[in-house]
Amino acid sequence: MLTNPSAKGLGLQLAASGRNVVLVLPLMRADGNPCNEIGSFADAAFLQEYLPEIQAFMFRRRGNFQFGAIGRLGMASFSSGHAALTCFLGNAANQAHPLYLDTLQEAYLFDPHADLVSATLPPLTQVAAWAARGSSGTKVARLYTQNDPAQLAPLLAQLGVTAPGPAPFDAATPDDRNSLISLPLTSWKDLATKQGGSVPYTVSEQAHHVISALMLTDALRRSQF
Repeated sequence: MLTNPSAKGLGLQLAASGRNVVLVLPLMRADGNPCNEIGSFADAAFLQEYLPEIQAFMFRRRGNFQFGAIGRLGMASFSSGHAALTCFLGNAANQAHPLYLDTLQEAYLFDPHADLVSATLPPLTQVAAWAARGSSGTKVARLYTQNDPAQLAPLLAQLGVTAPGPAPFDAATPDDRNSLISLPLTSWKDLATKQGGSVPYTVSEQAHHVISALMLTDALRRSQF
């Protein structure tokens, strides 16, 4: 992952986190409208029915016919995939559904479209709204970005997070439920230097990919799963 940051290593990150979680990764279809690209996965009512079916299928494959309801649920998105997450969280019908209000407990944003603050605002706006509704006292929200956090300050304040100063930094609420990690390109260049220059973090796009290739481990280690 260090030398090929486009390889996300999701399974390896799950294992490294030490958390007992299951990854469900919908395959998006090509469509000009991101809300159409994820199809029925944009519908909370559909997910409420579909996720238990996935669980039942996997348990039965192992000969286990005793399983309960879906527990704590998290959602994560990377780059332009944040448009799809915005579709889900911004859907008025979803916002009244128990899955949105209570079952969904964690949201991770991995560098929404690299260094474009304008692309970070829509998903962060929806995450802040979601975090304040339903069982808000146990929800977790994390943002990993190359952005200048000063432009995101009003939304971060809604999550109780204050940027402490120049990047890089890790800012979080006292209970660590909500956090902002700012990792600009200079941070990755410093890492490359410390590793003898073997890691090619020379442009924003490389840092963009490596954030999702490494930071899921951090998000899960700090999660409530």
